[in-house]
Amino acid sequence: MGVKTIGKYSFPIKNKEIAKRYITEVKKQYIIPRVMPIDHIDVNYTDKLLLPRDPKKIKGVNIKIPITNPKELIEAAMIKESQPEKEIELPITKYENIEQTIEILKTKFEFSNIPQLLVQLPKLDIPE
Repeated sequence: MGVKTIGKYSFPIKNKEIAKRYITEVKKQYIIPRVMPIDHIDVNYTDKLLLPRDPKKIKGVNIKIPITNPKELIEAAMIKESQPEKEIELPITKYENIEQTIEILKTKFEFSNIPQLLVQLPKLDIPE
């Protein structure tokens, strides 16, 4: 038994306006997850950007990333000067930073999972 709607929809929905209409219709009867399953909606229906897989392409958040050459130093200085925002460190290397980093990224970007390039956590010891 599927979701009951007044409108007719083809899934997955790939149009932002149709996706918004669908969500408006079904949220009257159902609890809508923050990110819809891709088999229902396969389009970014929010006003947020999609989270880039490359940390260097993330704009609107101050990010601590390793600088490996003079060009990257200049780019980092220009970004910091033009975007005084909350600061996060990418890739995520400490477990205690996961929640705060994700919450800051959620304010600017839409995503359902964190790209592997943004996470480099140490392996935990196996409990005995």
